[in-house]
Amino acid sequence: MIFSIKFVHWLIQPELRYWFCEPAGGHFIGIHAIATQYNIGGHKFFHIFDKGYRYEGWGAGAGFTYGYSWMLSRRWAIEAYLGLGIVHLDFDKSNNKNWCCTRSEHFTKTYLGPTKVGLSLIYNINK
Repeated sequence: MIFSIKFVHWLIQPELRYWFCEPAGGHFIGIHAIATQYNIGGHKFFHIFDKGYRYEGWGAGAGFTYGYSWMLSRRWAIEAYLGLGIVHLDFDKSNNKNWCCTRSEHFTKTYLGPTKVGLSLIYNINK
């Protein structure tokens, strides 16, 4: 039997930040919201999704971010950040990776942990 591996996903994650020193430089904290919709099969994702099943559903949540931005020049910076939060997931789970001809079960889970981590190269347009 041949299984297809499929990963369809969109995520919106807006964030509000407070800079302790100057805007876009130094330490910052933030709050972020999360909205996502997914159709995932053939992948393991932490302790939420198992590789042998297909999951189709949505998620919503929020979290806090801490980060730091290093100014390299007038326009360039490097930014590192980590976000922790909570996401409520509502999904259907099927043991058929092709998602046809089998019955699915409905589940909800709450994820608590890292919600964003990043290292970004920034170019400031308005400086």
